Amino acid sequence: MLRSLVGSEMCIRDRSDKVTWIKGDAMNPSTFQDALKESQAVIHTVGTLIDTSLTQECDPGEPGTYEQMNRDTAIAIGNKLEEINKNQKIVYISASRAPPFLKRYLTTKLEAEEHLRNLKNVRFTALRPGFIYSKKERVWSVSVQLLMSTWQFGFGSIYNLVPERTYLKELMANFDVDTPIDLELSLIHI
Repeated sequence: MLRSLVGSEMCIRDRSDKVTWIKGDAMNPSTFQDALKESQAVIHTVGTLIDTSLTQECDPGEPGTYEQMNRDTAIAIGNKLEEINKNQKIVYISASRAPPFLKRYLTTKLEAEEHLRNLKNVRFTALRPGFIYSKKERVWSVSVQLLMSTWQFGFGSIYNLVPERTYLKELMANFDVDTPIDLELSLIHI
């Protein structure tokens, strides 16, 4: 049986009837503790690409920031799994790179990875995909994907010509991007 935790009913759209939806708060895993106890594995997909410190001038660590969404939710769930002590699996969807000039995006994901990796009674796996876009789920992401693909084509040629250990190479490293991943092509349908 597949179960999915959602924070609000708005997250549930046209989904498989083979999924049991559970409402809960990722920052308070006690709200879905019974489901965690019964599960064989947890796949943590909570996160944000653009956090509230950028959009609402929140301080790091406040709700909606990288610290809270990308790191603290994973730590809270990992700690609850550790407390349950059944040697359960957690798969954490991390990232291979940060968006330009948004290093906290990646550092918070790496901090979550480190915490989860150090839990004694939890088996941990991190997946580090590139930017994931979707024509159905995240329409806005398609334009970002096109920009990234175009940038990657032109930028990659120039970036490789710049000498290593130079200021220009260091500056340009902020703009290095991965090959975007099409969510619809990578989904496993239930």
